[in-house]
Amino acid sequence: MIDIIVSSEMLSVAGSLLQIKIPTPQQRVYLAYLLQQTSGKKVNVRIGRWYPKRSTGRYSQCNHFHGHCQQIADHTGHTLGEIKQFIKDECNAWPTERIGKRFVKISESKLNSKEEAEAIEVTHRIAAEFDIPLIEGEFEDPRSTYQSVSGERS
Repeated sequence: MIDIIVSSEMLSVAGSLLQIKIPTPQQRVYLAYLLQQTSGKKVNVRIGRWYPKRSTGRYSQCNHFHGHCQQIADHTGHTLGEIKQFIKDECNAWPTERIGKRFVKISESKLNSKEEAEAIEVTHRIAAEFDIPLIEGEFEDPRSTYQSVSGERS
């Protein structure tokens, strides 16, 4: 199954048909290819405001989220996976996908920048609820001694 994310600016209605405007020839060719590959299969089409994918790499949303999750895990004695699942359950807007007859929360790797930002805010809230000090910035080793960008250790 593939997901096609369509912004409302790309949509128009003509009679009883919903039309999607694909801006560039390359995008049209790629969409035609995807639809050929899924011929006879179900395709999810999400309509809403478009947001870029979450950032990855150094100084990214991904590292920010994982660093906070690891800090919470270290303070609570839970695994990183348990903390991430807890945060998924706490996020109201964490998207779901259908697997068989059930809906499950999607992998964090599929989040957009807005959804990842909410996940980071939830980690801040959870840390505050449990009185866990979170260290912002780059870490020397997030599993043991934290080091801030300025070099101070806590």
